[in-house]
Amino acid sequence: MDFEDEHELPNIHEITDHAFYFYAACRKKSIGGGAKLIGSTPRSMLNHIKWLQCLTGKKLLEEVEPGRTMQLSKAGKKLCKQIMEDFHTAVKNLNASKMDGVLGNSFVEVIKNPYWSYRPLKKQTKDSPTTIHNRSETPQRTSSPNKK
Repeated sequence: MDFEDEHELPNIHEITDHAFYFYAACRKKSIGGGAKLIGSTPRSMLNHIKWLQCLTGKKLLEEVEPGRTMQLSKAGKKLCKQIMEDFHTAVKNLNASKMDGVLGNSFVEVIKNPYWSYRPLKKQTKDSPTTIHNRSETPQRTSSPNKK
């Protein structure tokens, strides 16, 4: 693996862990099937996918009742295609377009918040690192898109 900035390795590692769950679900076209493939549970699979939604700021799964076939949103289909074609590049792209307040924070704290509440990182300059070690302690939140 080739990384231009070794300071990004903690980010890449964290994203890879969560993206692997999405990869398994995409490969089996099922949350339950993906869970069996990697020795996990459907609830754990959904939580890791929810984390990815927070990272991207986009809905990846459509709402479906338990026991129904997994339905990907438009953004979910796009990410699934990217991950299935080239996992490494997809993870690097997720790192490049990440939302602030997700990486480096507690998994449970991240998934407690709705995916739309995370904001894109401020414009980065050449000298402003984007690693988890240089983030603010308190993530910025926005209100729900449904609230006026």
